[in-house]
Amino acid sequence: MLSPGDYDQGYLEKIKAAKFEPSLSIDSIRYESHQPPLYYLLAAPAYLAARPFGLLTSLYVLRLLSVLLGASVLWLSYRLLSGLFPDDGLIVLASVGLMAAVPMHIAISASANNDILSELVLWHSVDRLAARGAEAGRPKFLLWGGLAYAAALLTKTTIYLPGAALLVGAEALHMSPLSQLRVAAPRGEAWRTIQWGPSFKSLTASLAWRSSSPCPGLRATR
Repeated sequence: MLSPGDYDQGYLEKIKAAKFEPSLSIDSIRYESHQPPLYYLLAAPAYLAARPFGLLTSLYVLRLLSVLLGASVLWLSYRLLSGLFPDDGLIVLASVGLMAAVPMHIAISASANNDILSELVLWHSVDRLAARGAEAGRPKFLLWGGLAYAAALLTKTTIYLPGAALLVGAEALHMSPLSQLRVAAPRGEAWRTIQWGPSFKSLTASLAWRSSSPCPGLRATR
């Protein structure tokens, strides 16, 4: 939590002007203390395991954790897009490949911060939207959608609004004529082949792509 003195603008400008000279401590700069705790809870075991090997090794381990989260984003995107376009593998592979090559995605996937986890959480919300569109039962949608939004609340303040919009939009679209789904395979697998109404399908794909990009205001950090 933020405490008085965590944001000393004068001292911050001083160390920036000195290009973070080693003699100037950064211990008092804690203005990111307002960030929710989920990423830090996930990263703490990795950091503690690597700490005996030095600060640089700890940083590398934390960045590798971000790489793993970034790979999870790409896996989830492949899973979702394969459900949206089951007969068009080229679109799926091209979309995931393009997402993997976005410079900002690469940057945040190699940094030690909670930005990449926020991508993963939003992707899960998009996945819940798609599952609701595929007529997933409402209790199941509420359970997993609620968990997705709880994760958003515990991850980053900038995804509170888009996370809620995705889940509310999923329920609204499910109740609207846009869904127009024809089920082509029984439920019970991780994903089933479905035929989507054109409007619902296009909208879901657009939301999926937008959620794969860094949220507004996110930046790559070292």
